[in-house]
Amino acid sequence: MHIKMLLVAALCSAPVLADDNSWKELTTNGWLTTTTQWEQDDPQSAHISRMRGLDFATQYTISATIAHSESGKQKLYFNFFSLNSEYMCKPSTEASTIVAQVNGSTVRFKHWCIHDATYKDFYFSSMTAKSAKEAKFVLNALRHAPATVNFKNDRFELDFPAIGFAQAWQASKGNTNAWNPSVQDVL
Repeated sequence: MHIKMLLVAALCSAPVLADDNSWKELTTNGWLTTTTQWEQDDPQSAHISRMRGLDFATQYTISATIAHSESGKQKLYFNFFSLNSEYMCKPSTEASTIVAQVNGSTVRFKHWCIHDATYKDFYFSSMTAKSAKEAKFVLNALRHAPATVNFKNDRFELDFPAIGFAQAWQASKGNTNAWNPSVQDVL
């Protein structure tokens, strides 16, 4: 339920702009970006929504959520949402490991393509660092960044918000009832 609420909030967070071309002056390379910092909307998540110009078919959202695995271990999960089928993962073709650059360093992520139970044709990606060493690297990057951490893979490059992450991570310790529902029966 939390992921679905986050999806609706994230997909609805694109700015409302005039019908003229004035939006082009507000964007970098034609992309509109809306950022929600840690603890701004939800005490354990942050997200970025991007859309090229005013084309809602290009909109996608990347969120990070602090949650717990079924075993109770606190983890950081990244989720990639888009209502555009070209951006959605395909369960039969997606790899179980995704490689990304985090502040220029290679990090492997364990990946799942999740079918949303509410929307028949909707799939989203969820991932978490594959090893304890890689998880520690990502967590330290977010803890010690002055404002953002750069993430880059074959689908996107963005600067993810880091402000408030350290406090959110510490505040969620011991909250073992809040585990990532998107990966039920996977971990």
